[in-house]
Amino acid sequence: MAESGVVATGEQAASAAAWFPASAAAVGTVVQPHLSIVVYGRSGVGKSFLGRQLMLDPDYGPGEVLFVMAEDNTSLYGEGARVARIARIGEANAVIDSLVVAHREGRRLPKVVFFDSISGIMDYEREALRKNPPISDRTGRPDMFAAFGELGYGMMTVLTRLRDEIPVDAIITVTTHEADPNLPPELAVDGKLVPKNITRLSNVALYMKAQLVEYDPKTTQAQPASHRTVVVNESGAAEGKLVNRYFFTQDAGEVMAKGHFALLYRERAILPDVLRKIHSGRQAGSQG
Repeated sequence: MAESGVVATGEQAASAAAWFPASAAAVGTVVQPHLSIVVYGRSGVGKSFLGRQLMLDPDYGPGEVLFVMAEDNTSLYGEGARVARIARIGEANAVIDSLVVAHREGRRLPKVVFFDSISGIMDYEREALRKNPPISDRTGRPDMFAAFGELGYGMMTVLTRLRDEIPVDAIITVTTHEADPNLPPELAVDGKLVPKNITRLSNVALYMKAQLVEYDPKTTQAQPASHRTVVVNESGAAEGKLVNRYFFTQDAGEVMAKGHFALLYRERAILPDVLRKIHSGRQAGSQG
């Protein structure tokens, strides 16, 4: 009831709806939601294997994933993988340029761009800058501080473009270094700015960890799963050990992460399932 004591009519109630500027688009109708996901993890934990999961998943497959690759993981992705090989930040931007142009021309892009990896491209950039460093205008000598600054800013640009300019899911992997188990992991990359900004430049950040589980093979049969490796001996018999891989999704002060309401604190490291959970829009607590 209005303050005057008169009950508002349907027409009056409708006129009280919130006003939005013409530039405001509704997500899910005009704007289709897409993700920029950074996946952190130690070398060997299985980050690149997440691309293999996409290749084998019926919702994705070779025709729906573009691998933008600095490190050569073609044997891991498997036959039929579409790979754009890069070694420099400028080459990464050129691939993004081509995707942006294709989208503007009305072409349907693959569902996922899998960027593998920040650490790899930094290795190539560091070597190139070592051979041809920028020269200081003040001293006339190589300026490596400026070189690493360029690495940081350049990588920030790539991450921002993957998040904002490509209307499909972008998965970006980066290697971490854990010198002390009591301290948060560090990024195994060069560049003064990348470690400070990489999580902020994504929609979701997942930290990937492997956990060793021991069991009695006489009483328990290890079930295969995409996030699991069952340890066997030379004859193929189970040795009573398996490795489970998980994504940690929340920043609890121990790992670098940024969550999403559809994800639990710990998710099995099966990337297609995680993407489906997020795109379904369900609350994590209702997933059981």
